[in-house]
Amino acid sequence: MTLGIIANLEKDNTVAVTRQMIAELTALKQEVMLPISLASRIERQELGCMEQEMAEACSAIVVLGGDGTLLSVARRWPFWGVPLMGVNFGRLGFLTEVEKSSVTEALRMIVRGEFRLQERMMLKATVIRSNTRLQEAFALNDSVVSKGAFTRMIRLEIHIGKSYLETFPADGVIVATPTGSTAYSLSAGGPIVDPAMQLMLLTPICAHMLQARPTVISSHLCSYAAGPPNSNLAAGKDTHTVALRPRRHCAHAGWPRGHTASARRRGYY
Repeated sequence: MTLGIIANLEKDNTVAVTRQMIAELTALKQEVMLPISLASRIERQELGCMEQEMAEACSAIVVLGGDGTLLSVARRWPFWGVPLMGVNFGRLGFLTEVEKSSVTEALRMIVRGEFRLQERMMLKATVIRSNTRLQEAFALNDSVVSKGAFTRMIRLEIHIGKSYLETFPADGVIVATPTGSTAYSLSAGGPIVDPAMQLMLLTPICAHMLQARPTVISSHLCSYAAGPPNSNLAAGKDTHTVALRPRRHCAHAGWPRGHTASARRRGYY
């Protein structure tokens, strides 16, 4: 078995844990691959490779960092379909479920094949202005349209598929996957959804209207959030801004799927 290791070098102790993991995998007679930057940092250049090469060769990839690090890896195209296991160096660890103290046992479980493979739905988000597609991006957690740096609310016109839903003033709106239901959508009052489900959550952010409530919609539909022609909006995915001043923002279930490898014995709930 070949395992890859990707580490957020800005987090404390990721370099030391990387060395520990390499020693453990070498003792288990497993091959290891690293991004070139990480291989250079720990002076193991012989293990370094390009991301695409790593994705093609590895049975699974261990990601050292917080949830943001795992999201960053999941949305990069070479890793679509590659099982990812996150080791938590952050605070919450909704996605990075393995703690630093348990990384050795988690590696042994993966080598023995004692892990669950979970498929996670992803979103494809498109920013459109004057019927022109400005940018497309994929997200594992959510896609957000917000008021940006404005101090006042914006008016959002929401469509689901070909049907008009509502127009309301708000700070923005979140389109979340089941995985993203425990992220920004949860903070905005959205429900917690089993990550195995195929659906999207439409969650208003601080809507100034009583009937504007979180809505569960089919993953087969496309949701649109449109602002006034001269509005100054910000569109983002997985907390990263992708464009400014869009006229319309479209989100729907994307064809790639994120895959996570779970080595913990307890269930999701």
